[in-house]
Amino acid sequence: MIALRAAAFALPVLLVTSQPAVAGQQKTSCEPRNLAALASWSGVWIAADKETGIDGRSDTNWDLAGLSAPWNDDGWARMRTMMRLSTNPRFKQEGWGFPMMMNSYAEFSFVISPGETAIISQYRDIRHVYTDGRKHMEEDDRWPTNWGDSVGCWKGDTLTVDTVSVKFDPSYNPLAPPLSEDAHFVEHLRLVSPDRIEGDITIVDPAYLTGPWTLPLAYKRAGKLDRLIHDTFENDRTVAEGDTLTIAAPHDEAFQPTPPPPEVKLSTAELDRLTGTYAFDGAPLKLIVQRREGRLYFEVPPALTSFLPMYAQTPESFIAIDGAKVRFTVDGGGNVTGFDGSGPDGTPMKGKRVATTAQR
Repeated sequence: MIALRAAAFALPVLLVTSQPAVAGQQKTSCEPRNLAALASWSGVWIAADKETGIDGRSDTNWDLAGLSAPWNDDGWARMRTMMRLSTNPRFKQEGWGFPMMMNSYAEFSFVISPGETAIISQYRDIRHVYTDGRKHMEEDDRWPTNWGDSVGCWKGDTLTVDTVSVKFDPSYNPLAPPLSEDAHFVEHLRLVSPDRIEGDITIVDPAYLTGPWTLPLAYKRAGKLDRLIHDTFENDRTVAEGDTLTIAAPHDEAFQPTPPPPEVKLSTAELDRLTGTYAFDGAPLKLIVQRREGRLYFEVPPALTSFLPMYAQTPESFIAIDGAKVRFTVDGGGNVTGFDGSGPDGTPMKGKRVATTAQR
């Protein structure tokens, strides 16, 4: 039985819904005029100056991390902290986030449709760039995220992306530039040859920069890769040994299913005498018991809206799949009158039979 007290079923669920800013649904000048002409953007791309080593990184161009940014004094103070974090060989980030996903060792793909261009990285970082003419969400309706809020515009074969509300989150990626969450990013990207995309990014952040910060961007096709394989850090076997890195042995944590408890075989008549509806003592809950072929199944609405199996130990005693123990009680005439037992956590439970049919 999933629980015994009504309070146990009062599980608070917070549903946060946000509506993207409603822009005109008709085709706008920001949508690509000729999708077929942009077919060469398909495939897998990587930053043109990146080569992956054993640890997934090397000492090539990290300008987007902030090494060349025009920081003010407060910005440099933040950079000093970030540099200490990022040079620790034991650090591991959760992903790249924006803007670093646009200059990392993680391959990515463009998925272009009329109203949106999605930029999806191997680390499952996803940027939704809306090109249907909508504006950014109103400031009161958005909050900073690791990827920001992006709108874009296609002009021929050039994509311009405007991004705001990017979260500064060193726990997600300590390589990210320590900008404020009011920073404003503008990118221009253009396919200059079948295997190369070039462009630039300009960042404005009055809180920590003395002026606009502009950097070139360039991407090349990622070798012969024809797809992205998304994975998590569960398969990250990089470990630090002092100041060096090596590869650990593979994890050996295979999923082990829990076998059901042994059970006795009961006849259809023995099972049918137990089916029905039972009311919990001290809680506004029902235990509904059905027979399905050669086994009893139970449901405890509203907390449980599916029937789950029970395994017979004796003609009156059962163990539920969640570990609850149920013993059906009978009177002197052999009539089933109720049940007692314990829930999955060992809490005692008891109830009376109120109907011989399974009623919600």
